[in-house]
Amino acid sequence: MQQLNLIFIKNRRKELKISLQYMATKLGFKTGSSYLKYEQGLYAFKAEQLPILAHHLQCKITDFFAENTGDFIRLSRIETRVTDDYASIVLNWTGRYWYEREEKPALNNFDFTSGVK
Repeated sequence: MQQLNLIFIKNRRKELKISLQYMATKLGFKTGSSYLKYEQGLYAFKAEQLPILAHHLQCKITDFFAENTGDFIRLSRIETRVTDDYASIVLNWTGRYWYEREEKPALNNFDFTSGVK
């Protein structure tokens, strides 16, 4: 049996700036602290609560079961676009999981002297 990715649920709620009390009300709980116990895994969400949760978190139910890949993401496609002046690399991935990463400097001034394949 797959487990819910509670980190995704918590991060998605915070990303959308939804309060604990709002989620509690939508799921039929009296207080935000009751909902928090579900989000922390102290209590288990029921199957009938998942569509309500997905609706308010603006995601699909399958997103709740996405694997936490830590510092990595699974790429579904990599494209390169080459013109006379520059080359672009486009990365596509399918998950809607929120990854918090530190800001990295932009890659600039590459010199491809051996050509691009």
